[in-house]
Amino acid sequence: MEKKKVDLDLVSDKPKEDVEIKTVEIVVPSMVGDGSYHLDLPSDGKIYGKTVKVKAMTAKEEDILSNPQYLKKKTVFDELIKAVLIDSPVHYKELLIGDRDFIIFNARIDAYGPEYEAKLSCPQCSALNEVKFDIGGMNIQELKINPYVEGDNLFEMTTISGKTVLFRFWTVEMQNRFSAYIKQTAKLKTTGLVTSRLFFQLHSIDGVEDRAELRTLIEELKSSESREIRKYINDHTPHVDLTLHDFDCTECGYDQEVDLPLGENFFWPDL
Repeated sequence: MEKKKVDLDLVSDKPKEDVEIKTVEIVVPSMVGDGSYHLDLPSDGKIYGKTVKVKAMTAKEEDILSNPQYLKKKTVFDELIKAVLIDSPVHYKELLIGDRDFIIFNARIDAYGPEYEAKLSCPQCSALNEVKFDIGGMNIQELKINPYVEGDNLFEMTTISGKTVLFRFWTVEMQNRFSAYIKQTAKLKTTGLVTSRLFFQLHSIDGVEDRAELRTLIEELKSSESREIRKYINDHTPHVDLTLHDFDCTECGYDQEVDLPLGENFFWPDL
């Protein structure tokens, strides 16, 4: 019986980036004469240009959002980004995930306004709560740390134990390759989410770049070091903050912070 193999191209060592943090609010963009608008991205020009030009959504873009093939393949956001980006410093696949999400949030605000209604399951009692949220007032964590190499998505950190780690922030392309890799390895029952995520994001540990050697080093990291690295990357990743701070369950009174879900009606508020 022929053994299946994992496609190593999915985990090849490609992009390079680094980040720092600053919190701002999403501001509804002002239109220019042709109905387009400019956005300053959360990555703050640290890796590529700071500003993109975006066209206003039309019925044509709504066709994209309801396309069965895109929905099945889960490429709706990729197709939407391709459609609305008029001018970008990089190909959309090279955008950091936080920058892509920022563009999508602003496209939604421009098309339907900032109010978003969603059904949220209480973490404590599982009761469904209907919440209204102003996505125009959501916080954005900007990139504030500088790249290891200017203009590259490659960043450096030093662990408490003294290990030097070079890593990347997730890009659209990296996320797509990671999803394909996880899907493939899941069929082989060899998926390790923690080590696989680190394998995709880490460029080197103490100068070791060879992928096979690096995989071994990652697997041999102490749990405390693995967590330290993942926390550092997460804490510095530019992103749209989806935390709902004033959630109050109508059934049990649970009033802790929860993550705002992005349901099917995120782009279809009237349906």
